[in-house]
Amino acid sequence: MSIASSNAIAGENNTSTTEPKKIPRLTDLSLGGGCGCKISPGKLQEILRQVPLDSFAPDENLLVGAGGSDDAAVYLLNPQQAVVVTTDFFMPIVDDAADFGRVAAANAISDVYAMGGRPILALSVLGMPINVLPTETIQKILNGGVDICRAAKVPLAGGHSIDSREPIFGLVVTGVVHPNHLRRNNQPQIGDFLVLTKPLGAGVLTTAARKGQLDEKGYNQVMCSMLQLNCLGAELVENESLAPAIHAMTDVTGFGLLGHLLEMVRAPGTAKGQDASVDDASTGAASSSKSKTAPRMRAVLKASQVPLMSSAAQLAQSKVLPGAVSRNWASYGNRVVVKEGVEKWQQDLFCDPQTSGGLLIAVAPEYVDEVLKAASESHQQQTDRRRATKDVFAGALALEARVIGTIVEAVEGEDAGTVEIVS
Repeated sequence: MSIASSNAIAGENNTSTTEPKKIPRLTDLSLGGGCGCKISPGKLQEILRQVPLDSFAPDENLLVGAGGSDDAAVYLLNPQQAVVVTTDFFMPIVDDAADFGRVAAANAISDVYAMGGRPILALSVLGMPINVLPTETIQKILNGGVDICRAAKVPLAGGHSIDSREPIFGLVVTGVVHPNHLRRNNQPQIGDFLVLTKPLGAGVLTTAARKGQLDEKGYNQVMCSMLQLNCLGAELVENESLAPAIHAMTDVTGFGLLGHLLEMVRAPGTAKGQDASVDDASTGAASSSKSKTAPRMRAVLKASQVPLMSSAAQLAQSKVLPGAVSRNWASYGNRVVVKEGVEKWQQDLFCDPQTSGGLLIAVAPEYVDEVLKAASESHQQQTDRRRATKDVFAGALALEARVIGTIVEAVEGEDAGTVEIVS
């Protein structure tokens, strides 16, 4: 059974010859959907190159700012507490209004978890074509967001709304983190194992749904994945025995697995296009006149170990791909080495924009089994909670964390800050 277009009729029946107003599909109103709406990494770099972000006098309390590509900004309040602030919003990724709201909220909250924090407050970001969508549809979108905020125990305490041509929804999320629990996305260590906590394929499957080429099982699986909160990020760094083994962490979203992995192997504290010489201020410590050379590292990604949603491979082989796949590859493909035996469809899936994707974690190898066990337990506990609330998507997909690669030293003759894909 395919996911059908929604053409519900608005208004009451009458004898007028005027055609009844049809409610359009949400995805027909949007240029893109979900994190596939993101500006490509290359274009974003071009835009920001001449924008003086963080240009004021150095503030030693700004632990994470615009100097890198982290998931959120972090500001130190006191020795025991820092505030984490992020925002994320996009256009509809699915046609069901409540599902759209839920996915957008889960995706936004994920950034706080990816920094090792706990969300405490959210505000909505809402843009709607008021004269096109009925009030009931907009209410369903907002109520979907409320459902996820409730599951995360985060009050949705207000927000801002505008009348816009395309539907837009997301959240501004504030969280807290102990400074010792804070994890950035670009501080892995050579020898680390790379763990991915959710399967890839969200962009491909939702593209298929828009085209009427996804069955009910596939829809349920992608929704199951996107609605699973990444609270594992906070749980790992709050675990005294595991925290020292978690060296870097991020969530995989619009730039695809490869894009976010490339961010991870860049030198700590450096933004796109900068070299590996960084000062202490860029990593949140006090400013120093001396610079240090970051370790030269790269990542090796084992294609056969990357988890995929059940129909993702078939759809990718059939070229059912979101436009962001080619834009992502054009932005960073020159930093990726694809070895013999890796298929083009696999390369495409590694560029697939994930919405509310899993965590990508750099873990000390001697602790990887414990991290995988913790991930399995966290997924199961959350699935049980979702089933208790009658979540129809809970358990539709087996969410299994896997080791997908390693961080290695870039020796002489090898480019640092690159990814090598092997079969």
